[in-house]
Amino acid sequence: MATLGWIALAVNLHFAAAADRTPPPVEHQYVLSARVRPLLVLWIRRDNVGAGRIRWTDGIEGKSVELVIGSDPDRVPMRINRWGYIGEFTRPGEADVVGVMTETEETSVEQAQKNLERRGATHVYRAMRTRIRDGESVTALFGLSFPDTVTYRAVDHVRQQVVDGKGTARKVPVPGDADHGFLTAVARLVETSVEMHRAGASPGRLKRHCIYANMLYEVRMESTKATPQGMLESEFAVLNRTTRKTTKFQMTYGVEPPLAGVPVRIVFRPNWWFEAELNLVAGR
Repeated sequence: MATLGWIALAVNLHFAAAADRTPPPVEHQYVLSARVRPLLVLWIRRDNVGAGRIRWTDGIEGKSVELVIGSDPDRVPMRINRWGYIGEFTRPGEADVVGVMTETEETSVEQAQKNLERRGATHVYRAMRTRIRDGESVTALFGLSFPDTVTYRAVDHVRQQVVDGKGTARKVPVPGDADHGFLTAVARLVETSVEMHRAGASPGRLKRHCIYANMLYEVRMESTKATPQGMLESEFAVLNRTTRKTTKFQMTYGVEPPLAGVPVRIVFRPNWWFEAELNLVAGR
């Protein structure tokens, strides 16, 4: 019995030491700029209209990556309040993905203005919660409503509402080569390109697959070039294998520590009339 007691003590000390060695989350803050094109040939730009944050954790119990991007109504004309969040939490053998974003399907500046004029005291959000385990993805999709005053700064509260929310779950098989989330797929492409660049090789065209909201996506790094600042700039394309819709974005990221693989600039143009740009301002 004494021997068992010493073994138990040693095991407890081992795990306590491992917990102490778990690195703190790595977090980077971004400032959001936006451009709108009311006419086909004219872009109007506004800087510092919102913010973004990317947070990574890597501990003994698993890994996570989270992204939140949002406008600040106090800095945007017509007090536009648009934001979204994705969180991917991976543990051995399973993963949880949580997503939420302001519901909007505007196809032009004019339509966006009309929607703002019709808005009420609440915003409708599209929410998603997924559990991936044993080769299956189980996703619940549902809507949530919050007061118009709720912004990206309330992401922790909104995320918990998504975790606790009710929705009809749907199950689909997950291909063996699919990453458990969009952010994870992008991070692995970036990691591969950095490793190849350091080895003196050109990353060329790289591709990964991921599952998101029970849909299979093809995430492609279509081209990569070195910048004069010693970083890499890549063009990405994301293909929804179900709808065949492709979305593109551009990312500039570091090669050497402490910014190795860290996005320093992200440009996303979801449609012909709007473009968002995130620029790194701080990290810890």
